[in-house]
Amino acid sequence: MTDKIIHKQHNGGQLQVSTEVARLISTDAGVDEKRRAVAGHLPLSMHDQIMLWYLFCSRSEDERVQELCLEGVAQSSVMALKPVLRDPELDWRVLEFILHARRSDLPTLIILRPNRSIPEAVWKGVFSTCSYEVLSFFFDSKSPFTLSPAELKAAAANPQATAKMHKTIAMHLDDTASAPEAESSDVDPDEFDVERELDADSDAEEMADDLDAVSKYQMVQELSVGDKIKLAMSGDKEWRSLLLKESNKQVSGAVLKNPRITEKEVLILCQNRSANEELIRIVLLNREWLKNYSIRLALTMHPRTPLNQAIRFLSTLSEKDLRKLSKSRNISSALTNSCRRILMAKSKR
Repeated sequence: MTDKIIHKQHNGGQLQVSTEVARLISTDAGVDEKRRAVAGHLPLSMHDQIMLWYLFCSRSEDERVQELCLEGVAQSSVMALKPVLRDPELDWRVLEFILHARRSDLPTLIILRPNRSIPEAVWKGVFSTCSYEVLSFFFDSKSPFTLSPAELKAAAANPQATAKMHKTIAMHLDDTASAPEAESSDVDPDEFDVERELDADSDAEEMADDLDAVSKYQMVQELSVGDKIKLAMSGDKEWRSLLLKESNKQVSGAVLKNPRITEKEVLILCQNRSANEELIRIVLLNREWLKNYSIRLALTMHPRTPLNQAIRFLSTLSEKDLRKLSKSRNISSALTNSCRRILMAKSKR
């Protein structure tokens, strides 16, 4: 584990940073190394890189340096940022810095929302200036998140808020104002607060887990092509399944370059008759996958497999499958005729 030290900021606050970050922001690091750090060209963890961008941005009076730091955060992959966004121990000022750079990036806000270390005042700033797409998500009836009265008022001040959103805000604010005060009881207020906090923590964790399951499709819609390609090459099975359906061939093709993709996933792809020609071409070029009998059979039957390659596969198929193919109406007549010729030749031996 990386050693941590306390870094004192100019505003009197303190941050816990790694020894490498402390060295890079000190006079021990040269100008060239600091430039490479700002450009994101050093082999740092995402936590350290974000901390460096935050510190360089807050300490430097050079506007260009500040712009480069903000650009670095804005251009980072949301999946690379995910562990940072979910870190409950990360100082809220660093998270605010990320929000400042990515306040209209919906996937970032979706991941950050359950992080309870961000003050309400920061979220007010987000909702008052974010994009229409972000507001639409948080005001959707299917959204797992709710906004506090103060956040609702901030959203109302956003020029992107629609008349329908204003109506929803007014309704929620009226409900809050007319809600009866809690009846007094013998429950110790301090004890009640602790229980409420525990329940809130549990709800936040459940919300984050639910979000992973239901919002991936929504997140994919917000990602840039570059981020989709990165995610396709590194994501889990659920991400791979989603991104294989992308119309952009660069994105769907990148899924097949993911080192974790299984032969079972490749087989399902080959059995999908609507799979695009580029994906089939990539599978046909992979010798390891072609060793799998079921994949070869599926490719033989696929309408986007070139006829000459499908015919070559016939010599590797069992007689039982050749008989089925010779009677199939789902493949070309040239392929069924080839199956019949092979079967006739075998019967004469």
